[in-house]
Amino acid sequence: MRTRHLLALAGAVALSALVPSSASAATTTFNTEAAFVAAAGPLTTESFEAAFVPSASVPFTGFTAARSGGPLSHDNFAASDGTFALGALSLTSGESFTFTFGAAINSFGINTIDFATIAAGTLQLTTNAGDNLVMATGTGFDPINNVREFGLINDSALFTTVTITFTGGSGEYIAFDELRFGTTAFAPPTGPNGVPLPPAVLMGGIALLAVPLRKRFGKR
Repeated sequence: MRTRHLLALAGAVALSALVPSSASAATTTFNTEAAFVAAAGPLTTESFEAAFVPSASVPFTGFTAARSGGPLSHDNFAASDGTFALGALSLTSGESFTFTFGAAINSFGINTIDFATIAAGTLQLTTNAGDNLVMATGTGFDPINNVREFGLINDSALFTTVTITFTGGSGEYIAFDELRFGTTAFAPPTGPNGVPLPPAVLMGGIALLAVPLRKRFGKR
């Protein structure tokens, strides 16, 4: 029994030695569309150009968008791509927008347009994988049709919902455009030189440390 415990300990030590702390999983955020797209790889993009009936919940290809405080509209007031965007008039503090995906993803990006032009506010983004972060803040004097680009990649977990919650003054307008989503490959463990470690190397390291202990205790 003691031998098995020591072998297990050897395996844990080997694994921790081979996988540096810098390889720990994390969520990376981006404040430019170009940087997010370059890091995420293949993505599905929804530009909201196709017409839809205003509603509190609207289906799109691969996901559904919902608003807690009123209808979503097909607006041409402001767009970062094409002519139309997903709009929301007369926001009230505390209401949220939820994007529910048909398949699990770990990459999400979206452009927010015309935010905080009337009143100061904050957009808080959460996912059902545990992400919770400030997506945007505004003073209330931001220029008309301002565009805030945002993206995130979660390297540790997949998620199916993204919720954006607005906190601020009532009467604000907001639009969303160029929503991008996909599944980016998780980064593999890397060695000290940054080269990914194949599974055989990880298992080999554990075996090498375990052999001396097996021989030592096998003599007793």
